[in-house]
Amino acid sequence: MRRMRDNNDSPPPAYTITDSNGDIDQHDDKKLLERTNESDSPKELSFLSKMAYASVGLPYSMQLSIMAFYINYFLLDVAKVSPGYNAVILFTSRLIDGLTDPIGGYLFSRCSFRWGKMRPWILFSAPFVALTYFGVWCLPNISEGGKFAYYLAAHSLMWTFMTASRIPHTALTVYLTMDQNERDQLTKYRTLFEAGGLLLSIVFHSGIMSIYKVPKELCSSCENSTDIFQSNDSITSYLTEIIDNSTATGAANVAGAYMTSAGLVSLICIISSIFLFFGVREVVDVIQTNETSFLSGFKMIIQYKPFLILTAATVASILATQSIQSVLELYLNHVKGNRTIFPFLAGSLIISTMILLFVWSIIMKKIGKKKSFFIGNLCLIPTIIIVLIKESPMPLLFVAAIMGANTVACGYVMPWAMLPECIDAFMLETGRRPVEIFYTFFFLGAKLVQALYAGVVQLALGASGFDAKCCQQPESVSLTLRILMGAVPGCIMVISTICLYFYSIDDDRAKEIQIELRELRTAKPSGNGLIDSSSDTSSDLGSTYF
Repeated sequence: MRRMRDNNDSPPPAYTITDSNGDIDQHDDKKLLERTNESDSPKELSFLSKMAYASVGLPYSMQLSIMAFYINYFLLDVAKVSPGYNAVILFTSRLIDGLTDPIGGYLFSRCSFRWGKMRPWILFSAPFVALTYFGVWCLPNISEGGKFAYYLAAHSLMWTFMTASRIPHTALTVYLTMDQNERDQLTKYRTLFEAGGLLLSIVFHSGIMSIYKVPKELCSSCENSTDIFQSNDSITSYLTEIIDNSTATGAANVAGAYMTSAGLVSLICIISSIFLFFGVREVVDVIQTNETSFLSGFKMIIQYKPFLILTAATVASILATQSIQSVLELYLNHVKGNRTIFPFLAGSLIISTMILLFVWSIIMKKIGKKKSFFIGNLCLIPTIIIVLIKESPMPLLFVAAIMGANTVACGYVMPWAMLPECIDAFMLETGRRPVEIFYTFFFLGAKLVQALYAGVVQLALGASGFDAKCCQQPESVSLTLRILMGAVPGCIMVISTICLYFYSIDDDRAKEIQIELRELRTAKPSGNGLIDSSSDTSSDLGSTYF
């Protein structure tokens, strides 16, 4: 492995590319890139390595998808948690999750193991993620206050342990290869598995619900469901007994169904983590970067304008799509009055997303990541319009799902393909490369905003008069759900699009960054250069495996 010199805290000197005669090379970027490619092409990752890396995205996506689509319905209509308690549970757990991110980032950046820097975190956190995810979907037979404490603890622990797995997994892209094309391939594989997880989660979870014969409605004990029988006490008494028995049976079926679903997903989580741990190897870049403390790195990152803009655009885009997912089933149940089409509508969205991932990968290569992200955001506009129209026919909802899938697909691919370029640009400008800190605060921004929005949704439903114990909701609930499904995501997406307009690392600048990095890695050692002239130069593009 090559040995580095000059470990002081000052940024490294500027580099000038010269030809063999010592004159400045006047080749254009395209020729320069071709020359470096011919002289030292990077080793491509194997198909098995890419599959192993991407496999962890499958259970993670299934967990997030089931949480996004079902958690509000589960807590409100199944567990019978009040909207106020529900707001506190969702907001506080995500807030705790966000606050633990800096702690995780510090540990990720400071801890190295004999097996690598990121892989051990993924492997050893998997059992804890599995256990707490299973606990989230249990139905404890305790008081409402007890349920509040139980679900708050279960949610908080689950999100915290997910941090210990998710941040290292996404940051692992940078540690598996130094080549940006290979990183883009890894991102594409991961997003395909995550999209597959979305589809599998809907089919899988709905199938288990059917196997357990979970009733479509669990609010038959609602007060307004027995009003019509008040005229005859004996009939009312008899029907109440039947309703109570059927409700108890339905609750038992629901408990078994959700726990079975959670148990199987948890098992997949553990298996995929083992597959990743033994299926990939991490590499170390030989380009010198100066050591920096976690606090110093954080201060530098929050002053780096491209990262702040990219984070804001990504957070807004994710929040816009997830805000629709989080209330979709409530919207279908209480606005459209047809919750049975939910699996088909969600399936249409996910299948379209999987197909469009390939389409946007091609478009990304043609017009660049920034423009693709920008156009993808605009595709959400038809979806918002259809949702806001209360009388829109059911077939139009499927059109809305397909159009919105463009935004979801872009949100899966573009930000994670753009972030490594942003990190490389930061390294060239400052001489430092705090990868873990970048990914930590990239996630932190999304988590804090999502926590705030989850609380706002529950408070809005409570203010609108939503009552989990009643089947028939007031008209104000319908209006609130349409606003949460349409107007709010629309405003958030406008923010994302404006941020992308001001993002400075476009496709041309990204190519320049890769040329500069390639020249540094393939530069010949010299007496006053960055790399020790006595070092071995036979490693693959200046990197070593461990």
